Amino acid sequence: MELKIEHLHLQFFGHEETLHDVSLRCKEGVSVIYGETGSGKTALLKCVAGINDYAGDITLDGAPLALGKEGDVGMVFDDLALFKRRSLYYNLTYPLRLRKLDKRQWQQTISPVLGRWGLGKTILDNPTYRASREVQVRLTLARANLTKRKVLLLDNPLGGLSPDIRQAVFWELSQYLRHYEGVVLYATDDIDEVRSLQAPTAVLSGGYLLAYDAPQKLAAVKPSVYVASRLIPFWRVESGVSEGGVVHTDIGDWRAAYPASYENKRLLVGFAPADWLARETADGGWVIVNTLYADGKTYAVAANAATEVVLEGAYPIGTTVDLTPYGMAVAFDPAGEWRIGKEGE
Repeated sequence: MELKIEHLHLQFFGHEETLHDVSLRCKEGVSVIYGETGSGKTALLKCVAGINDYAGDITLDGAPLALGKEGDVGMVFDDLALFKRRSLYYNLTYPLRLRKLDKRQWQQTISPVLGRWGLGKTILDNPTYRASREVQVRLTLARANLTKRKVLLLDNPLGGLSPDIRQAVFWELSQYLRHYEGVVLYATDDIDEVRSLQAPTAVLSGGYLLAYDAPQKLAAVKPSVYVASRLIPFWRVESGVSEGGVVHTDIGDWRAAYPASYENKRLLVGFAPADWLARETADGGWVIVNTLYADGKTYAVAANAATEVVLEGAYPIGTTVDLTPYGMAVAFDPAGEWRIGKEGE
């Protein structure tokens, strides 16, 4: 089974495009849509669900998606789309009501999903607005579990939960998704969830698709600064201005090769922790203030009066160092991201 999205454009009247030529091929199993608020995650899922009008093609195994209550697509919205003044039971059984399933079969249908999502029958008579966010989320996931769809869209449903509860519910959800027989698009703004799922990940920013691959590959092969700053621990991102072959930032200046059209333009540039060279000095202006451990590596935090950077390696706390950025600088182009080379190239 394969969901194919080709050259997807979305533009609301009088506004710039929300999605810009997005193309994806999502095979059976989980695919992640990652990005910050406003990146285009919800817009993309609503196009697949048939809610937004769009330009482009969306097909499932070569055929147009069947939409509607008996169609191929089910969606869990970020606002959960619950009737707040109705009971939890009414919200849970709403899909069964739409399909006019015989009420004598309801109990047999809902009992297994209640157990899966940790919901007791005794709470179902309560009004939905009195239930906690966690119960509402679990109920919404249980409701989506009632009808098996070929394509399941999850639009950041855990976004309103506290970190500890979100982690617990995500673990249960991830176990469920690993065995889902169909295509799942899971949209999230939580990079830890991306790393945990280890599924093909589409990275969106400003409606552009910046990358689409497994997270370990995105982080390993010359990632863009936007991708790297989220997938690689402690990647430093700075805004800079290009002038005369030099990129100026608050942290430092360095020579870089860039197209003439980018002269005197503001660029987004970044360094990995390994791209900083630290030299111990008596008056370098940077002091080692902390030590960090992540992914089996040791990092040191260097601070001056204005900012902090992270270095790869062990440095004694209190050491005064001089920092020189010597790694890759990266420039952001609205049509994609490209690398402008090492210092001096």
